[in-house]
Amino acid sequence: MALNNNDQTRIRDYLLGKLSEDEQQKIEERLMVEDDLFQELEVSKDELVEEYYANELSRDENQWFERNFLASPEGKQRYALATALGQLGASTLPTARPQTFFERLQNLFRQRSWIVATSTAAVAIVIVGAVFLSRSPGQTAIGPTLASNIHNREQGTLPTKFTIPANASELKIRLLLPANVPPSANFRAELDNKTEIQSVKVVEHDPEGVWVQVPVKLLPRGEYSLKLVALTPEGGEREIPGDYLFNIE
Repeated sequence: MALNNNDQTRIRDYLLGKLSEDEQQKIEERLMVEDDLFQELEVSKDELVEEYYANELSRDENQWFERNFLASPEGKQRYALATALGQLGASTLPTARPQTFFERLQNLFRQRSWIVATSTAAVAIVIVGAVFLSRSPGQTAIGPTLASNIHNREQGTLPTKFTIPANASELKIRLLLPANVPPSANFRAELDNKTEIQSVKVVEHDPEGVWVQVPVKLLPRGEYSLKLVALTPEGGEREIPGDYLFNIE
């Protein structure tokens, strides 16, 4: 919000203790949320320090400013800094004494800084939350139904080609069992990408086939084969003949 001459005057009167308690409260409420007004306050402090040294303030203004702002830690610091920069020349600082008005003013600044930091953190949390919520959870895509390469050779067919949907995190593939494979209570499956072999999850099976679930992160574009092994009740293993071949495009 743009400042006007009245705002500048009221900030000056605020620093010189000329406002009523109600007027002070209204200014402090605006200082909490209006950056332009807060900046005007900072500028006015330095201007009043210069006017104080140049004896340009009235007698009452001079005494009030000396006993309040210049006696506060912030006032002493500003005065000392201005002196060090050669703006005011050397001078003895007023004797420090506790003042209720500027203690409240300093608390206001601390509170304002806390609100800004908290607001920034809250915005960051909202943004992170919005990003998190906007990401749809990965879905399981239903992939191809595959027969072993023994069957494929007999039928003269090529490995199945498949494109993974963009929102999929897992691919569920059905592997058909050869007719002569005896029933088994459990299976395990392995994925071969021609570089390494990794186990993949068997999620269900029936007398005709087995469903396996493969994380999409294991399936960049390329050629793959799956191998099935039946687990016997005695704890042994029986390899299912042939491989299940497919290409990811």
